Order: sequence, then C-alpha cells, then structure tokens
Amino acid sequence: MGPRDLQAYNFYDGKPISFEFESGITVAGLNVTGIRNLRGELMLIQFTDCTVKYKDEVLFSPEMGDFDMAVGKEIVSAFAGAADYHSFNLVTHNATSETIRPRLSEIEIKLNSLYKEVRTIRNSEEIDATKLQKVFKTLKQNHPTDWLLSLEVYELVLANDSDFSEEVLKQLLNLKKQRPKVAHLIEGGLELLEAKTKEIIN
Repeated sequence: MGPRDLQAYNFYDGKPISFEFESGITVAGLNVTGIRNLRGELMLIQFTDCTVKYKDEVLFSPEMGDFDMAVGKEIVSAFAGAADYHSFNLVTHNATSETIRPRLSEIEIKLNSLYKEVRTIRNSEEIDATKLQKVFKTLKQNHPTDWLLSLEVYELVLANDSDFSEEVLKQLLNLKKQRPKVAHLIEGGLELLEAKTKEIIN
C-alpha cells in the first residue's frame, strides 16, 4: 500500500489508530511511522503508546516501549544470527558449550555399516539379491532386534515374491510380537510398501 491507500484505512502518521485482526488480536496506539524497503513496499509500522490484546490478555503495553509491527503475508527468506546484531558480540564470541557427539559402540558401528551396504545396493543399477541375503543373515545373527533395516531389505526384494522375501517378512512379523512398542511402525512400513506395490502393478 502507498500512503494514499493507507489513509483510506485511516492510517495517518502521527495520529492514533485502532484495528482488529481476523484472529481477534487488537492493536491500538499512536501511528509513528512506516518503514519501507527499496521497492517501496511497507515492511514495518511503528506505534508508540500502544496496547496489543488478545481477548482479555495483554500482549503488549505502552510501558514496554514502542511497538514495531511487521507487515507481510509470508516469509520468503531468513538469515541466521541474532535479530539485533548490535546487541551481541559476534566477532570475539566463543561458544560456551560444544556439540555433543555420541560415541558409537562396536555393535552400532557394525550395524551402521550394514545400513550403508544396503544403501549402496539400493543405488546400484541392479539389485543384488545375493548380497542382500548376506546382509540379512548378518543382521539376524548380530542385530536380531533391529527392524528398520529388515524393512529396507524387504522393500528391495518384495517385488520378486521369492522365498527370501517371505523369510524377511516372517522376521518383521516376529519383531512386531517381540517389540510391541515399535509394532505400529513396522505395520505402517509394511502398509506403505503394500500400497506402493499395488500402484506399480496397476
């Protein structure tokens, strides 16, 4: 909106105004000024002696200072860092804490390598069922309670409808019984794969 458009809605610089959003939030205060970007689009309206309410709850009062109201219908970009960079020493500031890096056990490292192997097979031009069988055998022996990798293997062999796919499905159904806390996740995964297979067939 240009200045004339705003005046049509009683937005005058230096004059009091009050209005209500569709959400029920009300704003009442002295309209000080509007701040525009280089294209002349209104970005901010500044109010003084302003009260912002939602029903009976006061969200902003005159004692808090000037109220800056952002104007827009969507956020198209965002920048990392402090909103008010003048208030923070960003040049010499050192973090007081370090990123927590979990230490994986030997078992977890080996399980991760199996996941990596399956991903490599998935990304290859042709699915190598022999390699998948080897991975699945190791998984059952060394990580019998892991369900997600079994589900990934099942996804890759489901279309073949082989003895191997039946074996993987049997393992998943057993894990549903053994691990009731994740049974819904296994069930959800199987349903998604079933729906995906039907789409491919149709």
